[in-house]
Amino acid sequence: MKTVIVRLLDLALIACLVVGSHDAKTFAFWIVSMMVILLWVGVFAIDATAATKIKGRGFVKKTIRLTINAAYTGALIYAGFPVLAALYVISIVALRAICEKKIEEAKGVAA
Repeated sequence: MKTVIVRLLDLALIACLVVGSHDAKTFAFWIVSMMVILLWVGVFAIDATAATKIKGRGFVKKTIRLTINAAYTGALIYAGFPVLAALYVISIVALRAICEKKIEEAKGVAA
């Protein structure tokens, strides 16, 4: 249920960026800016257990996450925030790379 609520909030932010008024786009801009800041905090403060949770297990979950990330990127570009879209993509890629590295390090220590 928690995942459904989070995805509905994602869709609401994307809708604000695509079809919202100027105030809605500004609100979504600041929310996504905070998300990017928190993603960068996560890049520098993540451990192996959190990396395992972030990485996800199922193919369907990974596909949904990739679709949501692409939708955020497209909505940010469409709304006129291409720099924030680039920062969002870079932070997502950095977080995924750090997750892979932390999981591999944990496997190396456990072996």
